[in-house]
Amino acid sequence: MLLGAAQVLTGDRLQLSTVGQFLDVDHAEKLLAGLAVTALLLLGRAYWKTPLATPALLLASILAFYVAVLLLGVPLADVQAQGWTFGAPSSAHFAPPWTLEFPRFPWSALPELGADFFAVVFVTTVCVLLNITGIELASKREANLDRELNVLGAANLLCGALGGYVACITVTRTNMNFALGKSSRVAGLLIAAMSAAALLVNPDFIAYMPKCVLGGLLVTIGQDSLRRWLVGTARQLARLEYLSLLAISFIIVRWGFVAGVSIGVIIGCATFALSAGRVNAIKFAFDGTEYRSSLDRGPHELALLGATAANCRAFACRAICSSGPPTGSTSMSRRCWPSSRNAVPAVRFQARHRP
Repeated sequence: MLLGAAQVLTGDRLQLSTVGQFLDVDHAEKLLAGLAVTALLLLGRAYWKTPLATPALLLASILAFYVAVLLLGVPLADVQAQGWTFGAPSSAHFAPPWTLEFPRFPWSALPELGADFFAVVFVTTVCVLLNITGIELASKREANLDRELNVLGAANLLCGALGGYVACITVTRTNMNFALGKSSRVAGLLIAAMSAAALLVNPDFIAYMPKCVLGGLLVTIGQDSLRRWLVGTARQLARLEYLSLLAISFIIVRWGFVAGVSIGVIIGCATFALSAGRVNAIKFAFDGTEYRSSLDRGPHELALLGATAANCRAFACRAICSSGPPTGSTSMSRRCWPSSRNAVPAVRFQARHRP
């Protein structure tokens, strides 16, 4: 997200080969303007904790930008030519998404596109599941997967009927929506209203939108994510888990979110298996000399239990799911009963479920 903010502010993608371009005066001024908007958003959110704080601060940033342009005496045409604002989109006429001319439909191409249809469905479903996991961690809320998949399926049917693209849940835009509206629906309703109004409003106003405002918003959301995932977890996670988190972050930056989450699942499973293998599954143990049964027994049974009390042992194991005996149980049984060299005493493992 921070790399995207740098590209929005300067128009160039931040890479090793383009680092020198970001050191010139023009790029530095645009980056500083974006950082100024970021500072305004951070300070405003700290002292104004309402859902409308971020939209109001963004409007104030736009007003401050044009006040600065007016005070400096720079013509608006030069501001647009130097790339401080977005370019005006090309004019386009409204066209119906489909017609009823069925003979012109390329029916012969359907067999070749059949595999692509299944690939789109599969990739979209996987992306939704992975992105929802990231959204749950960012928002600290549990999502209803069944509801999300049903809503996304209905949205894709509607988008396809109106000539739109395949819709999918994204982490960045959802986190931005969450940052704008927090727990209310104001941000989502505003975005929907603006999207619908774009069909009727002349899009030339985009040429007057400063890039530093959107770039500052992206930097704000990016630093929130970095502070939460990389800085806040440095003292909470073990060294191996934190190194895994850094590796996943690098993969996300280099190859995308889906690749990072996929590799992260593999790294998480390997880390869990390594950690679980080092943990002693036996929490504590005791024998018959320490704890005796409270059941009333006869003299013969009490004498037998007294003679074999040292060989009656019980183990309390940790709650680690396994298809076999817990780690260390066999070696523990051999230490408890050293006389049985070629035979392992009968051990009963019973899972106790708490209500």
